[in-house]
Amino acid sequence: MPSSSATKAKHSAMRCGQFTPFFTHVLTRFLTQFMDCVLGKLLHRFRFPSCRILICTVGIVAVLCLCNDSSAQSEMLPAGFVKGVNQAHVHRGGRGYGSDIAREQLQTLRGIGFDWVALTPFGYQSTAHANTIRMGDRSMTDDNLLHEIRHAHQAGLRVLIKPHIWSRDFWTGDQWHGSIRQNNDADQAQWWSAYRALILHYAKIAQAGRADAFCLGTELVLMTRGQAQRWQDLIREVRAIYQGYLTYAAHWDQEWRDIKFWEDLDAVGISMYFPIDAPDDADVDQLVRAWKPWREKLDAFAQTLDQPIVFLEVGYRPALGSFRKPWEYEGGQYDEPTQARAFDAMFQALHDAPWWRGVFVWKSFTDPDHTERHTDRADFSFQNRAGEQVLARWFGMPATELK
Repeated sequence: MPSSSATKAKHSAMRCGQFTPFFTHVLTRFLTQFMDCVLGKLLHRFRFPSCRILICTVGIVAVLCLCNDSSAQSEMLPAGFVKGVNQAHVHRGGRGYGSDIAREQLQTLRGIGFDWVALTPFGYQSTAHANTIRMGDRSMTDDNLLHEIRHAHQAGLRVLIKPHIWSRDFWTGDQWHGSIRQNNDADQAQWWSAYRALILHYAKIAQAGRADAFCLGTELVLMTRGQAQRWQDLIREVRAIYQGYLTYAAHWDQEWRDIKFWEDLDAVGISMYFPIDAPDDADVDQLVRAWKPWREKLDAFAQTLDQPIVFLEVGYRPALGSFRKPWEYEGGQYDEPTQARAFDAMFQALHDAPWWRGVFVWKSFTDPDHTERHTDRADFSFQNRAGEQVLARWFGMPATELK
């Protein structure tokens, strides 16, 4: 994950697929003449005229293939761009972090083109307003997490540790991370003590496993409002025990613009579920145009900070119109092309933004065949769907045949 001290250079490469037929014709003639002039004399000396023709032909074909190859889109992402994915732990013995099947999944993700993975241990609250947080999960021990970090590194993936809070209240959707709050100052102080213990614990795990980055929280909207000093104190404590990059995952609506401690971190993190105002059947060009208001807001925001911006979550379900409310887990008619177009439009709309330094796609599972919502065809999974091919193309990997 790029640090705040990294130089921000605008990437302005042109998409090869946009070459006009005229330009291609001129390029072909130039290469033919160049080959003939530079190589012709050398090869003629050795009396191999047929070789000259062959090399000339191969060179032209290679360039034309490059111009029409959709994988050339990967050149539009800047060097060091974080190609990340959120790898969710399946809470079943032998199918979660550290398991053999999870290790195979990490290798699969690397093959798609990902080079970072976010791992999400949990702290548990009885309600959104509770003042205590329980650490520990019988299906996810610290050793399981350490094994997963090691397996990810062995697969060629860098690791972000991204602790989440979970409560039974969240299942219905009435409450969520952003509604966590306490009823009085005493309860708030007790909650902060518990949250501090949770974060410092997993920061120690991250350091022990040599994880590459650590996220101090996710979408705790009411707990970041007016509490910058508490977060700055926590950041200092984490830096004392953990040596990697630090970030925070802010909610997409307003929190990312309100946080006052961004300068204490190495990168701005946003859970990117911006609503894109476009009809169900919008093509990629329409979606790119609909991105404009958000692009303008992000451009303006980036001017106020030195930190790069990384989308710590970005996901679209394969359902008609899912880009209008991408945070919704259910609803809509199943439609794979919608997911693919939404991902493609995001990259096209933002690829040249100098502040944009990475994404973590939401999401994959340690065991894709055994997920919490495995009966829902329109979940956030992108694997073995058209969305996977779009991601692989942008990440510079050859498209794989869908199963």
